[in-house]
Amino acid sequence: MPPLDPSRYRLDPPPESQRADPHAWLSALRNAQAQLGHQQGRVLNLELLARHGAAAWRAHADGVGSAARALAAEASRASAEVVAANRRRKLQQLAAGAQLAAIEGDWSRALGGAAAVAAACASLEAEVAGLAAAARSKGRGEAAARADEAVAEAAGLVGGGRAAGAAARCGNGEEAGGDEGADAMETT
Repeated sequence: MPPLDPSRYRLDPPPESQRADPHAWLSALRNAQAQLGHQQGRVLNLELLARHGAAAWRAHADGVGSAARALAAEASRASAEVVAANRRRKLQQLAAGAQLAAIEGDWSRALGGAAAVAAACASLEAEVAGLAAAARSKGRGEAAARADEAVAEAAGLVGGGRAAGAAARCGNGEEAGGDEGADAMETT
């Protein structure tokens, strides 16, 4: 930015060489009139400031204070909303955690029940296989009847639903998780 030129604020007459030129005097007169107008505006502003400045400053300070109080109240309200939202979220997470723990417990029990059914199925398969081998070696007599009884008993022990169907399939010689049953027996 170029430095301020103070020559426009001075009231110099035209240079010696142009003092006979009326246009130079008109330019100097216009400059003097502009300077006078600026000075009158400054004097008016200073008079207004002396007369009303203190009251205007107090009114401005009161307005700024009111705005600051309003902003502080808004910030406090927003902070309270954030705290309330965090509390609600924490309570929801705690409730979800309890629900997840209950669901995980149900899943563990169901998994244990499925493993027990698979182990029982594997045990019954082994018993049926042994009875079938005995029946083949002796003929179809008493051993075959005991094998049929074992299959019926297995279907009755396991209970209704899918478990009974699985036990019945096991008794009929179908593979219903035989490998899983062996794995479950090894881990228990």
